[in-house]
Amino acid sequence: MHVIHHATVRELLGRTAPLAWRRPEEHKLPVDILEGVGELARVTHLRPVARLLEVARGQEPLGLALQTPPRNLVLGPMPEEAAACLAVELRARGAELPGVLGPVAAARAFAGAFRPPGGAPACERMAMRLYRCAAPRPPARPVPGRLRPGAWEEADLLTAWQAAFIRETGVSDDPAHAREAAEVHLHEGRMYVWEDERGVARACIAHGGRALGLARVYGVFTPPAARGRGLAAAMTAALTARLLEGHASAAVLFADLANPTSNGVYQRVGYTPVSDWLELSLGAG
Repeated sequence: MHVIHHATVRELLGRTAPLAWRRPEEHKLPVDILEGVGELARVTHLRPVARLLEVARGQEPLGLALQTPPRNLVLGPMPEEAAACLAVELRARGAELPGVLGPVAAARAFAGAFRPPGGAPACERMAMRLYRCAAPRPPARPVPGRLRPGAWEEADLLTAWQAAFIRETGVSDDPAHAREAAEVHLHEGRMYVWEDERGVARACIAHGGRALGLARVYGVFTPPAARGRGLAAAMTAALTARLLEGHASAAVLFADLANPTSNGVYQRVGYTPVSDWLELSLGAG
């Protein structure tokens, strides 16, 4: 078993495509990130500042992983021994990793093998559940208003909401990146809002690309003053239906297992569990 360090996203995806298509829901997040890295490289004509990794046995790919420093390493599904092999390789190279995110068994195996002798054990930051939906259901109680694309004049508002989402959920990102994220989503038409009967935006939601024939929903945020009205359920159901009409075979999303409210919302509108994931803090390499 060995680790291959790829020079380009195309090379890594070409080698691991059969793996990804066998378990597309669980590969959706890393492949979406990889496609974003690849697009940036095409636009800037620069080599990606990222670790593009494959674990293989002989010529057989066992799993893929990537890191865009200084963010976490993201694992696709892989055998525990493959995750441990990757950890030993990266530790030997002196890789500095703040954390790892992946399916539970792989993430734990990686963290255990990455830990240096006498080092502190990894700390669990967030336990998540990956969900899938191919037939969204509207909320049982109709919610006044409608889903619509976000507008450029709402960039300040959406930036504030995305920063609040990062702070509240504890996702591994910096609220300072919220402006950039909001503008990218608006430019690409991937940010939506729920507006009330008066045309006032009350909540927001975003989605990723269509890699692996799937859509990915994320960034579901309702400001505190508008909560308890069913907006998250209405937005999620409406955006999922729109994405499936756009020829995605299904949509996926992650939910924090420590938040039973959001997990209940997603299940009520048609999302079913796929697998559980962990984000673990590793500390400096």
